[in-house]
Amino acid sequence: MRHAGNEEAWEESEIEISKREETEEYKKWNEENKRLQLQANNLLEDFYKNRETDNHKKIITDERSSGFRIHNGGDDCISLVEDRSELSEEEKESLTKRLKEYQKEMQEFTEFLKEKFLSDQ
Repeated sequence: MRHAGNEEAWEESEIEISKREETEEYKKWNEENKRLQLQANNLLEDFYKNRETDNHKKIITDERSSGFRIHNGGDDCISLVEDRSELSEEEKESLTKRLKEYQKEMQEFTEFLKEKFLSDQ
């Protein structure tokens, strides 16, 4: 994975950070993040309960050093951070098509959340 194009600096900062003790504020923030990720996972489980979706389109969460993120689970998630200028025109076209599918899945999840939390019940 690339981090502002300087992998060495990223690794060095990770080593320095790992030497330090976690503050109470960080521990609270981290616990809240875990709670929010669990809540997001529960919502996704509910969303996919009666829904058939290809695994590469399915929305997932994953834990990061900076919290967690929500994204489609396909292999493109990793490759999107890489330099796309090296892709052929055919690969770019294929990626564009898949991105539209991922966006559609995310939009449908958004509609699910709107109905769940914003509809007059």
